[in-house]
Amino acid sequence: MKRLLPFSLMLALTACVAPAPAPESSRPDSVQPPATQNGVSVAAHPAAAAAGAEILDKGGNAADAAVAAGFAIAVTESTMNSIGGRSQIIVRTPSGEFQIFDGMTEIPAGYTEPAEPVADGYGVIATPGVVASLASLHEAYGRLPWQDLLQPAIRLAEQGFVMLPGEAARQASALEKIQDNPGFQQNFLPGGQSPVAGEVFRQPVLATTLKRIAAEGATDFYRGETAAAIARDMAANGGFVTLEDLAAYKTLPGRYVTTDYRGYQIHSMAAPGGGGLVVKTLNILENLPLADFSDAAWALAVNQALALAINTMNDDYPETDLERVMSKEWARKAAAGIHIPALANRAAQKDVTGSA
Repeated sequence: MKRLLPFSLMLALTACVAPAPAPESSRPDSVQPPATQNGVSVAAHPAAAAAGAEILDKGGNAADAAVAAGFAIAVTESTMNSIGGRSQIIVRTPSGEFQIFDGMTEIPAGYTEPAEPVADGYGVIATPGVVASLASLHEAYGRLPWQDLLQPAIRLAEQGFVMLPGEAARQASALEKIQDNPGFQQNFLPGGQSPVAGEVFRQPVLATTLKRIAAEGATDFYRGETAAAIARDMAANGGFVTLEDLAAYKTLPGRYVTTDYRGYQIHSMAAPGGGGLVVKTLNILENLPLADFSDAAWALAVNQALALAINTMNDDYPETDLERVMSKEWARKAAAGIHIPALANRAAQKDVTGSA
């Protein structure tokens, strides 16, 4: 099985914009604070963070909260997260060990390389791993019943949530592509217009899908009614994902990389995740006096460190030698290649290159 980093899938099973603002009493503007006596939940949308906090308050553990927030963010940020996408999950166990759940997308068995590069569309959709990885996390560490963890996401999809400016802008920027796809157009543009920030956004069809997953578990998504719907849609529109691809998908164990950065321990997922890139970049930056840099010099240093790490990714992939990826000596030598123009910060330039 091959896992592929660039592929992702956003299913057109989803959204509906509320035709008019709901009465003030029923608007879902107020969400539960993400911090509770039992822990803190963090997500890119307040409603998704609140979903995790809600589960913590009900006696769930961190794994339960992560599952709830994971499904909720798929509702509230459709352009960035999806039950049809990929995931990498890193868990720190009570004993201090780390476990990786690799939910990356997988190349369909029947995939054929196109004659010309294709950036989007059905031809670049791979077998999704989010639902499987969340189910694996729950099976390994969950405390509450699976169906309970999906209730916040189902509620958000049915009752709606307040559209944030970032999500509204991303959907607006993709308007032409949405209009070109009948499924997207039907579900994301019921009134012919992109949703507006502050508007209540509802996803009733996604709610129905989530109810099936809540009742039947990941089996529905990979072998059940939802799997059949995905396979039919793929076959009708030139996609490669089949029922066989979905049924064969499994979450894989992954490896992690770690580094000490200025007194902080950083842990992340090795390839096919991007943790190696993060570790290499931080190890480079650790050699620079960032506290003395101007804002412009700091930004330039981070940019160059990222570029150095990215340009050497092929040397590491598939990161069979993790010691090489985490090498402080390599990072020290690489840092010598960073050059900050004197105009940005003359003192920093002297510190980094030895000359003003």
